[in-house]
Amino acid sequence: MKTNVTLLEALTNVNKEYTTSVNVEEFLSAFELPTYDYDWSLVDSRLKAYGLVKWLCTDTHVGYDAVYLDDTLVATTSQECRKCSYKIKFVSEDAAMMVKKFLMTCFDTKEPIYTILTEEELNDHTPLTTHQHFSDNVLEKIGYYEGRRAEIMFNCVFSDESDYIKQGLKIRFFDTQEELVVRVQDFEIPMNLDFDKLNINLDELLKM
Repeated sequence: MKTNVTLLEALTNVNKEYTTSVNVEEFLSAFELPTYDYDWSLVDSRLKAYGLVKWLCTDTHVGYDAVYLDDTLVATTSQECRKCSYKIKFVSEDAAMMVKKFLMTCFDTKEPIYTILTEEELNDHTPLTTHQHFSDNVLEKIGYYEGRRAEIMFNCVFSDESDYIKQGLKIRFFDTQEELVVRVQDFEIPMNLDFDKLNINLDELLKM
């Protein structure tokens, strides 16, 4: 049984039921193409993003996406917070050129500025779960606490925290229906992957 995945495996096996929006202007800017008067419907129909790890920052969904062009993995994007920059890294030179060629169908081109994921980054082991620091940042409702699968009932304060900064979660375990208040940093949120396809039993793995 596998116990971890590489970044490339994660990007390749992202659950495509969770679609997100592509920041088309940033992709155009990466190749120094105009960010206006482009065929939006064509771009929207072919360039797709799927949420890999997402969280809520104020009123904006941020995090990491896998980007596909015509069902071919081409890049990963990241945005750490609502006001943070939107970063694009292509999985290969060929993938970057594929996107560039597609976007150039309507625009004149200049010398491109873009970032390619290194071989080391693509094969670096990626954590299967993540953590958040504040309760209001959590988007998912299902996760793990001390290796046990649980659902989030609602956000709350933890111990003597300020009511204005919630860092607690009221959870209910699936195996015993026991309810518990836990610190949000201790609640593990699975990456949005097709674990069956990866042959990973997350329930068993997190019990180790």
